[in-house]
Amino acid sequence: MKEKPVFFDIAAIVLYGILVLVGIFLELYLGQIPRFVTPILLFILLLIYLRTFKTGFNFLIKNQSYIKKTQEEIKITQEEIIRSQEESKKSQEKSKINQEEIKKNQEEIKINLNKFEESIRNSSIHYEEVKRNHQEILTTFMNLENAVSKTSQKVINDTKSDLNNLYNQVDSLFSIYSVLDNINYPLQLMRGWRISPDFANVLISNLLSRKPENVMDLGSGVSSVIIGYCLQRIGKGHAVAIDHDNYYADLTRSNIINHQLQDAVDVVYAPLKEYDLSGKKWLWYDLDKINIDQKIDFLIIDGPPMSIQPLSRYPAIPLLLPYLSSGAFILLDDGSRNDEKETVKLWKAQVGFKNIEFLNNEKGIYIFLIN
Repeated sequence: MKEKPVFFDIAAIVLYGILVLVGIFLELYLGQIPRFVTPILLFILLLIYLRTFKTGFNFLIKNQSYIKKTQEEIKITQEEIIRSQEESKKSQEKSKINQEEIKKNQEEIKINLNKFEESIRNSSIHYEEVKRNHQEILTTFMNLENAVSKTSQKVINDTKSDLNNLYNQVDSLFSIYSVLDNINYPLQLMRGWRISPDFANVLISNLLSRKPENVMDLGSGVSSVIIGYCLQRIGKGHAVAIDHDNYYADLTRSNIINHQLQDAVDVVYAPLKEYDLSGKKWLWYDLDKINIDQKIDFLIIDGPPMSIQPLSRYPAIPLLLPYLSSGAFILLDDGSRNDEKETVKLWKAQVGFKNIEFLNNEKGIYIFLIN
């Protein structure tokens, strides 16, 4: 049922008030209130009461429903608040954990920053050293590159030189076998500590051109055999080959016999003996073992070996000078070695030489004449 508007209740109250005023007015002016007025006032009052009661009751019922609904909403709201509080609590706990992690990360970041700063300081301190080392590395690299380039060029030059030298040795061998066509037994190997073919070629050329009477070969070997063939071809002259080692003396003597050159060459074993030359002790061949009955006009110096002593070939000229003929021809092998160069300087200072010549062949040859 639809409720009447509130203004009806107000109108009833107003009507009741008017009637009360009318009753008061009649009472004052007429002296009494008409009988019909009182029942009407009571009826209207009853209606107003009933109406007010109904309205209040309906309002109460309606408010109770509203209150109940509101309470339910409040309850739901409280539950939501509680749930929100729990979630907030969990969020706070997570936030606390996150804050601890953040704090921990901040500490780690701070430590790393300190390390980084220290590293920067150290880098700054060592920057000049690193720069200097870098420059040194660049310099070393450039030097190495230059060295490699020079080494490569040296290898190329050495290879060319070796090939040229090899050609010269082969060419000298052809010349030897072409000139000495009377060789009737294989020659010993050459090069190494023995004479080289180009030295043998110079030896042959000078022997055949000078036709010496007396030849001395200091350091016996294949040179002694070649000397024998040259003297045999010349048809005159005699040679003595000296060796301080009895094994090599016997080996050379055997080769001389195999080549049938006994009439041209004698091999003498002369062990080393100590000599005093210019206040210094020297080891050289024992002259007492060598029978020198005629002047030597052709001398080959290829011993003793340098392993005996420094400047091991120096005593040859001071000791043999009295036995050398005027204008004697001398060949010194291994002239490229420092010891032989120094030896020639000493000889020039002590003995008069003329026409000194140096041949830059495989081992170097000094050629000179006694004045």
